[in-house]
Amino acid sequence: MENPLCSNGNISSAPVPYVGLYITGATLVCLLLILYDLFLSFRHKRPYLPCKLFSVNSATLTLLAIVSKLPVDLTTNMPSASDQITKLTGTIMVCVSMAFMMPSMGANRKAESISNMIALSLFVVTIVVNICIQLRTGVIFSFFWEHILISCFMVIMLAVFLHSTNNINAAKIHLAGTIDRHSEGM
Repeated sequence: MENPLCSNGNISSAPVPYVGLYITGATLVCLLLILYDLFLSFRHKRPYLPCKLFSVNSATLTLLAIVSKLPVDLTTNMPSASDQITKLTGTIMVCVSMAFMMPSMGANRKAESISNMIALSLFVVTIVVNICIQLRTGVIFSFFWEHILISCFMVIMLAVFLHSTNNINAAKIHLAGTIDRHSEGM
């Protein structure tokens, strides 16, 4: 029996709209979580306190993995400019989400923040490597420089994340020691 999705040995584009809807749904969930955290931070007049819903954890990294399905996809033929812009917007969503997750680093414990940073690093490196492969092989032929720019931003953002996580954990240890010494003197 022949697969109804295949014609002449090629997979038709029938499942592509459903994948797109799935990715759009995940993107909307990410956006709503980001907007809710932004609303809470302005409502409580504390824009620098850690995020409650959109922090670096396994749930948000899973959502971002869904959103990044098209940017890391090496097998799907994307011949039109609208397909190419879809790859670019998925990559931009991941980059913007990383910026929104930055305040959440203050709430994590050291072990949790290290495991989150390892997961985020693997995620970002995978995206950047896949984009480089697609640029090299010609899968991405439109918005070439924009893909390079966003990939560079993601690597820079990852470096800032790693540096900030290290500094936040060191500052927490230093502050805990200062508070302990201060409470002993009273």
